[in-house]
Amino acid sequence: MPDVPIPSVLHSRGGISTIVGAVLAVVAAWLLFIGARDASLVEWECAVATCGTNDPRGVAPMIGVLALALAGTLLGRTLRTASAPLMVVAGAAGALLGWRSALDQGLVHVESIRWWLIAAGLVLSVALVLTVLTSVRELRRSSAYWVLLGLRSAWGRVTDYQNGDGGRCTGTVHFADEAGNRHQVRMEVPRDAFARPPRVYYDPVAPTDLGRLRIGLPGRPLTAKARAEQLAAVKQMLPLPGDIAQEHATMQVAADGTRTTTSTGADGTRTTVVTPDGVRTTTIVGPDGTRTVRSTSSASSGAATETATDVTTALERLSALHASGALTEDEFQAAKAAVLRQ
Repeated sequence: MPDVPIPSVLHSRGGISTIVGAVLAVVAAWLLFIGARDASLVEWECAVATCGTNDPRGVAPMIGVLALALAGTLLGRTLRTASAPLMVVAGAAGALLGWRSALDQGLVHVESIRWWLIAAGLVLSVALVLTVLTSVRELRRSSAYWVLLGLRSAWGRVTDYQNGDGGRCTGTVHFADEAGNRHQVRMEVPRDAFARPPRVYYDPVAPTDLGRLRIGLPGRPLTAKARAEQLAAVKQMLPLPGDIAQEHATMQVAADGTRTTTSTGADGTRTTVVTPDGVRTTTIVGPDGTRTVRSTSSASSGAATETATDVTTALERLSALHASGALTEDEFQAAKAAVLRQ
């Protein structure tokens, strides 16, 4: 099977956000260092209930905190839950180093900042512990760790949502290995994997081995347009049979896990509702107005089907087609008789 080129929209940009976030974190720590070191040198002018200063060192701590928040957001795409405590470590360390420098230069006395030093030290200690714990957890869940274990990665798609015990959900994972062979595996997956394309990490020797199969969610594009382009690119690389008839499709996942998919194509409009207990209800409205409702449940092998036809709508559409010349008299009468028989 020939290699399929990877669209540029699927190339990861996490490295850029990580570099920018790291630079911002360093700048933020430096601003907090400056603010703590030179706090006693800033001259403030107060009037009534407000105070202000023209010295930029006076606003350095505030700008530093804002820069830390932005850096944590950017680093969160790669470090995830470890980014927040790491930013606290950077901020507390910067402030402590600033106060230490102020003490060494004789700008302040230890008695005046004693409680600030104790508070910052406690915050730094707790943040360090949280950073280590979250870093270990995220490392075990990271793509880099899985690659070190010898797994290969590929873009995937997840279909057939179903809720499991304990709030977990399962789905059918579709992916192609490095040789171009297609695979589909039923397994437990993150809920967000139904809303956006996941990365599938598999064993090249046994791609469908559940013990070695992992699902990861890459950083989500920031704009709706970029997210739509990413989904379209994955569909192009990994088409499924249901994609051919669909000209437009939308999917919504409710808080209780109910998934509603609506697609519009040449064969009409199809709406599928899958409830957490595995009941799938599909409603198809054809171009002639015929409405078919089919309900199936994972708990039973049978299916209940009900067909309802909006006769008035169907006849109006047939009349319009006949008036426009799209249907001959014989075709119109045959189609009308078919609708009336339903």
